Amino acid sequence: MKGLIQKDFYVMRERIRPINYVFIALIALAVIIYFQSVGAMYVAIFLPLLLVDIPKTIMVYDTQCKWDKMAIALPTTRKTIITSRYLFFMIIAIVMSIISFCLCTVSTLFYVELTFDLCVKFSLAGFALSLFYGLLTIPTNYLMGANGGSFTMIFSVMMLLAVAFVLKKANVDLTSLALWFVNHAIIIGAVILVIMGAISYKLSVYFYTKIHS
Repeated sequence: MKGLIQKDFYVMRERIRPINYVFIALIALAVIIYFQSVGAMYVAIFLPLLLVDIPKTIMVYDTQCKWDKMAIALPTTRKTIITSRYLFFMIIAIVMSIISFCLCTVSTLFYVELTFDLCVKFSLAGFALSLFYGLLTIPTNYLMGANGGSFTMIFSVMMLLAVAFVLKKANVDLTSLALWFVNHAIIIGAVILVIMGAISYKLSVYFYTKIHS
């Protein structure tokens, strides 16, 4: 397990140039400076999403190098291979969420309206969004290869639009609904992500086993 995760980090180091991280850091800094406190909250939410796509890049690279065909010959199970991919994804999401939280917290020193409480909430929201996107992306990548990420993005947007359409047709008070979700966000988010995680993992194991049976 440890070796599989280390392999992903080695590939990440080789495939993603340091200049890319510098570019992302400069963009985050520019957003905070230009949009001030709002920019810091934007960074807290969306910065994890920028790098949580790394597992998809590694999966595509593994396919191109035929790594999966080598991996199944190793003294390890297919579930172990899938589990290592999810753990790698979780590590990336956690690290990036911590970095975005630190940036937001430092910004509170410069912008009075930005509070530590807001940084916590927006960082948790960014972490939840990164998990949501990643849990959709990993199984679709195993199913569709390089096209999985694009499919996930389109599917996510369509799903959100469909939910909004249904709520509008049902004459639901979106303001009250939003406030209710905010008050129960941690519980609702945790339950949804746990269910999604279980389904995502099962699908990934199924697709991987089907491809490499």
